[in-house]
Amino acid sequence: MASSDLTRKPTIRDVAAVAGLSHGTVSRVINGGHWVSPEARAAVEEAIRTTGYTTNHAARSLATGRSGSLAFLLTESQQLLFSDPTFALLLRGATAALAERAMTLVLLIADSPGEQANVERYVRAGHVDGVLLVSSHASDSLLASLVAAQVPTVCSGIPRAGDTPVPSVSIDEVGSARMMTRYLMDRGHRRIALITGPNDTPGGRFRLVGFREELGDRFDPGLVEQGPYERDSGNAAMTRLLERAPDIDAVFAASDVMAVGAIDALRR
Repeated sequence: MASSDLTRKPTIRDVAAVAGLSHGTVSRVINGGHWVSPEARAAVEEAIRTTGYTTNHAARSLATGRSGSLAFLLTESQQLLFSDPTFALLLRGATAALAERAMTLVLLIADSPGEQANVERYVRAGHVDGVLLVSSHASDSLLASLVAAQVPTVCSGIPRAGDTPVPSVSIDEVGSARMMTRYLMDRGHRRIALITGPNDTPGGRFRLVGFREELGDRFDPGLVEQGPYERDSGNAAMTRLLERAPDIDAVFAASDVMAVGAIDALRR
């Protein structure tokens, strides 16, 4: 590049000139295309480093129809993102996975109907290539809207019943709840209470199913409390349990945050 060119932003043609290759070959390398030899790819990567070229994402998006980003969509309150370690771990893992593919993670929080409508418009406009939907509630219509709009969507957790099938990754909610309940039973506990999440979430619903199945005839609906996955909720649930059943000898809290709240109540 001539000295007069150093004040302007390097272009793909500058990269091609330095690499000694055609504009088309450089374009294929930058866009992750096939049919490029290892030698040509190495030459283009070195030319990019030498020239300081960076992709014009707006132009690339127009050409490819892709934004190069995915949405991490949390349908919970903002405070839960920072108070529940589960969401932080999911966010960190998603960010790391996308970084390996030179993609960007966009964090979207949509708790209220108004926020969900804004998110739906944003996603439909093509600002992201797909959505990782976290913590869907049965009352939400957002998942159905995303599927109807043909937005590639994956659910973290079991999608609510009745929705159009979408790919999902989840734990065995029923089996894990049974395992935890059996753990307490094997240690001699008999009056076991459950603090679980909202019934319109897969975790809240299916962890109760596993708890009830494992206890069998010992199941007492009076020893079950449900509420949002929040510390204050766990505290309040534990307080109510102690007031009506002071003889309980074990508690299964279905989330870490609710467990901390329950411990607060017990210490008090």
